[in-house]
Amino acid sequence: MIISPLYNDVVSKKRLWEMLSISISGELKHFVTKSHDSNRLLLCYNHNGIKVTFEESDGKPLKSSFILAVKKNMQLEISKNSFIDKIFQRNTERIPLLNTYKIKSNSSRLKDAIINDPYVLDSLNTNQFYSLYGYTKNGDLNLNITFSFFVNNYTKLKMVYLVNNNLIDIILANND
Repeated sequence: MIISPLYNDVVSKKRLWEMLSISISGELKHFVTKSHDSNRLLLCYNHNGIKVTFEESDGKPLKSSFILAVKKNMQLEISKNSFIDKIFQRNTERIPLLNTYKIKSNSSRLKDAIINDPYVLDSLNTNQFYSLYGYTKNGDLNLNITFSFFVNNYTKLKMVYLVNNNLIDIILANND
C-alpha cells in the first residue's frame, strides 16, 4: 500500500499505523480538530521499558520522541548539514554520513557509537532522517526526532520504528 506523498493526509495512512500498532502491541489514537480540517495520529509503544511516541499530522512530517533516564548529563544533536556546513566541511569520505549530517554530542563515546553503527547509518541515509535533538533535564534525556519525508508505506513506517529502537539501545549502552 503506497500513498501519494504530495500532501500529507494522515487519515489515508491510518491503516498503515493500525498495522504497525498491532504488530508492536502499541496504542494508536486518532485526533480530529473540531472543524474537521486537521487530523493527527499518535502511536505509543514501549521498547525495553522506554515509552516511545510517534506523531504525524496533516501537512507535517513524522516525529518521534522518547525520554531516557541517564546517569550523566548528555547532549545529542544530529541534523542535516547546511550549505555553509558543506563549504567548510573537512574530508569525510571515511564516514559518508558526515557528508550529509552533523553530529554533536558531549559524549564522544556516544557519537562514535552512532557513527560506527552500520544499521543507524544506513537507516538515517535511506529514510531521509532530518534531525534529532536530545538534552538532559532532571536526570532524563529527552529526545525528539523529525523525519524529512512523509511516511507513505508500511515498510518506511516499520523502518522508523526500528531506527528509534536502535538509537535507544545505542544511547543506553553508552550511558556510563
